[in-house]
Amino acid sequence: MIRFHTTPDSIIGNALKVSGESFHYLKNVLRVKEYESVSAFDGTGREYLCVVDKIHPRCMDLRVVQVVNVNREPSVEICLAQSIIKARHFDFVVQKCTELGVKQFVPVITDRTVVRLKGKRAENRRLRWEKVAVEAARQCGRSFYPGIDPVTDFRDALAKVSDRDISIIPWEEETSLSLREVVQGTSARKVMVFIGPEGGFGEEEVSLAKKSGVIPVSLGPRLLRSETAAIATAAILVHELG
Repeated sequence: MIRFHTTPDSIIGNALKVSGESFHYLKNVLRVKEYESVSAFDGTGREYLCVVDKIHPRCMDLRVVQVVNVNREPSVEICLAQSIIKARHFDFVVQKCTELGVKQFVPVITDRTVVRLKGKRAENRRLRWEKVAVEAARQCGRSFYPGIDPVTDFRDALAKVSDRDISIIPWEEETSLSLREVVQGTSARKVMVFIGPEGGFGEEEVSLAKKSGVIPVSLGPRLLRSETAAIATAAILVHELG
């Protein structure tokens, strides 16, 4: 069944009005017709089974016939502190890690970050990442879509470690302790992951992370790109814990 994103305030009683990008997607891309059945999700765990009542030039009236509470989320809550990398590569991380089940993204500026985002530019980029996450959640059937924090300095992001069961930082200089060894057998349900930029984390940053309780881990003998490391780590965590 066709699935699209809506917002809770678009629904009044059993009536759902669709406009904007969702209207364009349904009418012009998928060519939905009147009386066709579709499914809407609002990112809060609810899905609405609807029938298209009327298609107007700029909006569409749907009738909600059933509300379903669903939960397709992994049991592990992953917060991914991803260093800022090139735009299309960061988009790719948000898309694929949303599909894998990451709950929260923290875009991080590190000492070796090349792309520096501030002010309005940073907020515009965050809004773009939100759209990428919502679309990925729609496509893969997630019940919720992840949150995207404002762009944050690495040292400030370390403050988020305190409410996590375990926090890790993949680092190419770590050779004795693998990610799998750290998470196997643990009952951790809230995990934070720090992924470095193209040039990796510096020793001072890793030292600060360790003082905050973050565990350096190895992802293997090969040096991975930043986006590959993020996706691989998320996949391993979901497999082992979720």
